[in-house]
Amino acid sequence: MLARARANATSFALWTVLLVVAIMAGLLVWVVPGMVVVALTPMVVVAALDGRRGALRANLAAIRARPGRWLVTALLMSMVVGGGWMAAALTGFLVGGWLGPLVVWLGFGVLAAWFEGAWALIYRSTPAGSGALPGAEAAAAASSDAR
Repeated sequence: MLARARANATSFALWTVLLVVAIMAGLLVWVVPGMVVVALTPMVVVAALDGRRGALRANLAAIRARPGRWLVTALLMSMVVGGGWMAAALTGFLVGGWLGPLVVWLGFGVLAAWFEGAWALIYRSTPAGSGALPGAEAAAAASSDAR
């Protein structure tokens, strides 16, 4: 598994940078385009790390396969992140010194890891994540050779 992650690290890094740029561009225009990009591309980096050549296509296939789970998770994520933003603002006002930013960064790090794990589980439960997409035979063979 670690060998497969190393083999796909470049694709993962490129997709991550591309998504950050797209999200920031959307947020610069207005909040809604940035949130739409976030909502429509939650599993792209997971698909890239999984070795998918068309990570965006695999992401959209996963969303089509589990639209209910995607919608519930996206709505839950927006509520939790909104609450986290409010908590971060309160922490900034009420906790002074270096402790306030530390708590905020640790809190958002835990939330990010939790949601990325949730998106990865949803991705893995779909045909896109289980290797049923065209062209997945080569990736599955490479991963079984690496094991």
